[in-house]
Amino acid sequence: MAQVYTEEQKARKRETAKKWAAAHPERCREAARKYYAAHPQTARVLTEEQKERKSARGKVWQEVNKEKIAAGKKAYYAANREEMTAQRRAHREANKEKYAVQQMARRLKSDYGLTPEGYAEMYEAQGGLCWICKEPKRSRLETGTSTREVLCIDHCHHTDKVRGLLCSKCNSAIGLFRENELNLLNAVVYLKHFTGLEAAALEQIEDVNGWGQIVGGARC
Repeated sequence: MAQVYTEEQKARKRETAKKWAAAHPERCREAARKYYAAHPQTARVLTEEQKERKSARGKVWQEVNKEKIAAGKKAYYAANREEMTAQRRAHREANKEKYAVQQMARRLKSDYGLTPEGYAEMYEAQGGLCWICKEPKRSRLETGTSTREVLCIDHCHHTDKVRGLLCSKCNSAIGLFRENELNLLNAVVYLKHFTGLEAAALEQIEDVNGWGQIVGGARC
């Protein structure tokens, strides 16, 4: 015959079980996992309202126990550092393309304030061509491409404003000319000088966007 417990005995039994569970959390979780794996039909199915209440309680508990959670994570990592490092390395190796896309998105946002969609729109608007030399290049969003193969993002170093997409050579050239319009125009005159077209070059420069009025300094 089954033993009949008084209410006081039931309360003491529940209290003892709670203390044991608090002292052995891993064993409790493992036992629960094994039980529900063997008896999936007994798993509790929560309603949407119950899920929301459970989520709210979890958020409150996490907020109250921030330090405890952080200390637990730190201790677990210290005890399982090699295993966790190996797992992360294996996951990255198995998901190279995914990580490359995520890293690209972070760099676009942090360096230029652009989204992948914003870059794609610029690339399409330019027809995949460098704005200056019109050489076709691949999109920076394609994985496995080097800097020399893609259209780089050109921006003004004074205002940080994105100007357009250039091949790596043209992008580097603007930087080497210190983003100075007069330096670029003088380079044109220099090249024309040695082809006997210096006068024509000077006349052409004066007619382009009023550049003949510039007397010094850079303009972005």
